[in-house]
Amino acid sequence: MLSWNMPSVFGAFLSTMDIKALILIVVLIVLDGVIYYPFLKVQEKELIEVEEEE
Repeated sequence: MLSWNMPSVFGAFLSTMDIKALILIVVLIVLDGVIYYPFLKVQEKELIEVEEEE
């Protein structure tokens, strides 16, 4: 049994002992980054505008 605080990449592989689980976790992490990127750019743009006003 693995600890709950095991990093997801290692935990997925060690809990299943299957390389497909490792690949799935890496793909999901990349997908998370692609989804969050536009929102982070909007926030960055807003923060730059606030900084320029000051």
